[in-house]
Amino acid sequence: MSKSTSTDEQLTELRALEALEDKDIDTSDIPERVDNRWRFARKDNFSTGLSKSSSSPDDY
Repeated sequence: MSKSTSTDEQLTELRALEALEDKDIDTSDIPERVDNRWRFARKDNFSTGLSKSSSSPDDY
């Protein structure tokens, strides 16, 4: 794999973005996060169903 390098133009743009205040960033095209959307979230929702390890932290 080749190492990616940024051009001078990209670096200039990144520095300009870094200098922006939060209030100056236009987020009008990003949907607002609505907290109740997380009410159906479940821990381990993406579990693969693999069996648990045969050892436990108490075994050490």
